[in-house]
Amino acid sequence: LTIIAAHSGTGPIAYFKDLDKLKQNDEIEIYYKDHYYTYIIKDIWNTKKTGSINIPKQNNKQLVLTTCSPNKNNYQLIINSTLKE
Repeated sequence: LTIIAAHSGTGPIAYFKDLDKLKQNDEIEIYYKDHYYTYIIKDIWNTKKTGSINIPKQNNKQLVLTTCSPNKNNYQLIINSTLKE
């Protein structure tokens, strides 16, 4: 399970500017250490900000992206995906 959290919005450190535009079954491509990894989005949800998030671990090939929800104040956007085989 890998979790990546980043800012959203339009600032210089807003790495997840358009994360809220992703949909279920979209692909996420990550380039890391000379390899491309493609993930398929399985679930998307918002959760109230409490200082922690509950992520159901499904397998070791899981990638979760999270940022502040651009549509709901005091909520966090969670994108859960699995490595494409």
